[in-house]
Amino acid sequence: MNESQAQHFDHARDDARQLVDNLGMPLDDGIVDTVAIFRLMGINTTASCWGHDDHESGGPYVMFYAAESKPLELQYRQVGDPRDPVFHQLRDQAIILNLRERQKLLPSLDLFYRDRLTPYGARLIITSFGPEASRLQCQNAELAPILSKPEQRNLLSSHQREMRTFTDFLISRYYKNH
Repeated sequence: MNESQAQHFDHARDDARQLVDNLGMPLDDGIVDTVAIFRLMGINTTASCWGHDDHESGGPYVMFYAAESKPLELQYRQVGDPRDPVFHQLRDQAIILNLRERQKLLPSLDLFYRDRLTPYGARLIITSFGPEASRLQCQNAELAPILSKPEQRNLLSSHQREMRTFTDFLISRYYKNH
């Protein structure tokens, strides 16, 4: 990354640091670069976490959705009745927009894992949160509640390394193409 690109990314990182969650809490330091590169890639992030040693955590994640789907979501929730064809029409439109948002990450994940030997459980995947959002996380992040504390710490550390490596990959790929 040259100096101009570094300044560009520093600006994106500073913007990400200004984001807060619903409780007014800033982004975890470890996930700031991931959120910054997602936003540079045009992916609308909504929530994130780096994972925490002090409580059950399967590791980092980033949630995202298509900004254009939010008004549709509000409209179909106002309709309220899933039997109403308008509800389904609006919901289906929101789903399509969110699937397109998810699709933005798929080529990068494919390229990242093309020659990378990574245990299946540590691989990053995209999961759905209904029609409203998608979430990038490691495959076995949800196993944390059934693991011992030492196993949870190992899982968290492994998943943080995987997210950091993917983030670095995205940053280098982004600036190689821009």
